[in-house]
Amino acid sequence: MPSGLIEPEFDRLVFIVVDALRNDFVLGDNSGFEFVRSQIEKGSAIPFTAKVTAPTVTMPRIKAMTTGTVPSFLDAILNIAESDTSSSLLHHDNWVYQFKNTGNKTLHFFGDDTWIRLFPDLFNKKDGTTSFYVSDYTEVDVNVTRHIASDFAEMDWNAIVLHYLGLDHIGHLQGPASPLMRPKQKEMDEAVEMIYNIVEKQDAERIIQDVEIKFMEIEELRRPFRTKVVELREDRSS
Repeated sequence: MPSGLIEPEFDRLVFIVVDALRNDFVLGDNSGFEFVRSQIEKGSAIPFTAKVTAPTVTMPRIKAMTTGTVPSFLDAILNIAESDTSSSLLHHDNWVYQFKNTGNKTLHFFGDDTWIRLFPDLFNKKDGTTSFYVSDYTEVDVNVTRHIASDFAEMDWNAIVLHYLGLDHIGHLQGPASPLMRPKQKEMDEAVEMIYNIVEKQDAERIIQDVEIKFMEIEELRRPFRTKVVELREDRSS
């Protein structure tokens, strides 16, 4: 790590965006996020509600989340231009670029392809889904979740970004009170739980491996001293 930088508390990051996720979808009485709520209740997760200003379409909000800047309405216009490349954030200060280039980290992305337009050539693995087929609220999320079991298990990543669109699409089609809303919330909750379980198991295995490696290193350091003690004892006996 370059000198002057603070040593990070964690060495991996999973950044999940569930598009149009209102706080009452998680914290309300009819929430489908049972696992997430259980983590909040036992203090393992911290809820935070962010209040945003217009425009609230995808591209400006991703820019705000990654750069900390206030988006403009020009960004809202560029949001609908799928061929647009002028909105790239490669030359703007943002945490995605900083994370990637501090120690040459490995980043994967799966989900809304707006991220791929904003951060071209930054992701080692990527699989984008278009946000403009609003009638699709199933495959657009299945195409993200299918990467969890395979790509998370490979342990070749430092950060993975996921962006789910299905809940937002249901909101556009039928509104927040749609009968499809709670099942979609449960689907998102199950995806979060699946990721949590995989990463938790990996971290436990990594801790055991680290302890074993340190034990072996200590044994290697102690070996010359043992040899010396044996030699001394042999000298005294002679």
